[in-house]
Amino acid sequence: MTALELAARQLGITLVPVDFASAGDLETALAEMKKSEAEALIVLGGAVVIAFGKQIADLAIRARLPSCYYIKDGVIAGGLVSYGPDRLAMARPAAALIDKIIKGASPADIPCEQPTVYELYINSKTARLLNLTLPPTLLALADEVIE
Repeated sequence: MTALELAARQLGITLVPVDFASAGDLETALAEMKKSEAEALIVLGGAVVIAFGKQIADLAIRARLPSCYYIKDGVIAGGLVSYGPDRLAMARPAAALIDKIIKGASPADIPCEQPTVYELYINSKTARLLNLTLPPTLLALADEVIE
């Protein structure tokens, strides 16, 4: 969140964090977003997307808010776009690290690795529902355009 806030400040964008703990809180969260005159929605957290992805996407569309996720699951659920690390590409080196630990390496001695492969997914149906025209170059850059 700190990195996101810093980037937003540099771009002159105001972030309005909205937390929720259950599906029942989503309507309240949406009301907070409308009150703050939000123009888009950034959804953080993988477990949240997996648990409430469809409800979040439906509320965002109903509120006419383009939504951005960091994992593909949100776009599959109906969100507009996701850009984030390829989780499968991250799992492969993780398996090698686990193997080292099982063979006796100390976790403290194993360097932390950052993702190197990022993926862009776009839901063209959601774009149409929001009356958004996506540039052909953006669509061409996408790893997958979901219809």
